[in-house]
Amino acid sequence: MPIKKYKIIKTDTFTLELDNIISYIFFTLKEPNIAKRKYKKINQKIHTLEQSPERCPLVQGCKENIRKLVINNYIVIYETKKDTRANIYITYFSFKTKLFK
Repeated sequence: MPIKKYKIIKTDTFTLELDNIISYIFFTLKEPNIAKRKYKKINQKIHTLEQSPERCPLVQGCKENIRKLVINNYIVIYETKKDTRANIYITYFSFKTKLFK
C-alpha cells in the first residue's frame, strides 16, 4: 500500500511573510545567494511534511492539530485537517524570536 501524501496549501499570510524575509535578505542585506539558498531550503523542508506532518510538535496553547516546523531560526506554523487527512495548511512563517519570545 502506498504511503499517503498530504497536499501542501500555502496561505497568503505565509507567502507574504516568506517573501518579505527573502526580499530583505536579497535586497537590504544584498545577499542574493544566501536568499536563494534559504528559500530553497525552506521549501524543501516544507515539502517533507507531505509524508509525515505529525512528526513536528504541537504548538502549546493552540487548538488541536496546529504544529510547528523549525527551520534554523525560522518557524513554520501549519495545521493538518483531520477530516480529510489530505491537506496541510501552511499558515504562518516567522523569525523564531518574533513569534516565541
